[in-house]
Amino acid sequence: MRNERLKSILVIMVQGMLLLPLLQFGVKWFPEKPLQGAVTLEQDVRFSVTAWENESFQHGKEKYLNQAFGFRNFLVRINNQLYYSILDIAKAKGVVVGKNGYLFEE
Repeated sequence: MRNERLKSILVIMVQGMLLLPLLQFGVKWFPEKPLQGAVTLEQDVRFSVTAWENESFQHGKEKYLNQAFGFRNFLVRINNQLYYSILDIAKAKGVVVGKNGYLFEE
């Protein structure tokens, strides 16, 4: 009985964590700082039958959703920080790690 309850709680927690980015995308509960630097943001595409038939709608929507999902900016920052802190690798384009942990731009 206790095992079943624990499993149920864990499943609910995992489902909640998976739904958080979707809720953030739609409702914008938490303010996010935009990424800085040379970031090009994709525009949302409008549906039309011709765009659907030549697959430009699908490709455009995919590019937009990959950049606009909830907590993306936060997750990108966390990913870059982990790479730098653990592996000493700078994930930013054109950035090189120098002596004593200094970051240099090419």
